[in-house]
Amino acid sequence: MFRLKQWSLRAAGDGFIGCGDCYGNPNFFAGEYIFTSAVVRTQAGEKDLKLFTLSGSCYVLEYADISEGGLESTREVLAGRGIGIDLEKCMGLKGEKEKAIIKKAEGFLRPGELYVVMTGGLGVSEAYFKAQDGSVAPIHIKVHTGMFQDSVIVADWMKGLCDWRIFPSVFSVQPYHWSDGLKAVHIENAGEPFVFKGSCGDIVCKSGEVTVVKEEDFVGEGLFSPDTVNGKCLSSAEDLDL
Repeated sequence: MFRLKQWSLRAAGDGFIGCGDCYGNPNFFAGEYIFTSAVVRTQAGEKDLKLFTLSGSCYVLEYADISEGGLESTREVLAGRGIGIDLEKCMGLKGEKEKAIIKKAEGFLRPGELYVVMTGGLGVSEAYFKAQDGSVAPIHIKVHTGMFQDSVIVADWMKGLCDWRIFPSVFSVQPYHWSDGLKAVHIENAGEPFVFKGSCGDIVCKSGEVTVVKEEDFVGEGLFSPDTVNGKCLSSAEDLDL
């Protein structure tokens, strides 16, 4: 059996498919975002939903790993199909998981530090920042599709807590913005090993380990534009279409 994290369900023709970050399937890199083949059968348990697909695969979707962004498409798929899962319960379990992560992060983060869970070099699945008052809060993750290269933006535009931006790829990550006041990034790598391309050299992020990248490891000038959080932001979050 394989696993999907940050999962959702989507209608496809007369049926539906599953999508999310894939783990355990040798046909994909660990953490690669995939779309399954058509789902032919489901099995709802106490903590997870199993999808059996046309290709013969079985994917396990833990309720706590549901994607909040894909909630509406999942709700549409479930409507009238008799699949015995409660989305409110899923979101409740997701909230409990988030609280547990925040409690863990409170123990090792210092003020001004960011904790991210990365799916190898392919992307960021979770992010939390510790403010100067000692509180830890989840940080929004946005994937920006560019003309030549996609990027991942981990930023808080409402309070201006932090802004960390990278160009992802399978085996290496290139940072291109590091906001003022961001002291370090703790990278927990849940996917394949990759290299963080620091200004002073490569930093290896091993699978299953946490690697700390400090602000001095990125000495670029960063960005000066209306949508960045860096102490020089030109516009308020309300003015931005983000």
